[in-house]
Amino acid sequence: MGEKGNDPGQLAAATVTAAIEPSVIERVTTTTTATLIDSSGDVLAKVRDKTVDHTADAVFEGARDRIKRKDPEAETSAVADPAGGADDEQPSS
Repeated sequence: MGEKGNDPGQLAAATVTAAIEPSVIERVTTTTTATLIDSSGDVLAKVRDKTVDHTADAVFEGARDRIKRKDPEAETSAVADPAGGADDEQPSS
């Protein structure tokens, strides 16, 4: 008979149980990694949203400036040729 505590069946059961259940270090590492990935995803989403907002604001501001600004060349050409046709057209006879 073997010594008490050295039963090969118990050793095999303990090995299988240890292989199935993660250790404390594995659980902490997994939890920490998941938390960091989720947090970084949230930060990246916020940065992306801010970037899109700032870009859209800049585009709209530029459009407002162009609308407010009067183009003297456009007004002059509209007055000179109210029909909007080309200047080099020949009148038909």
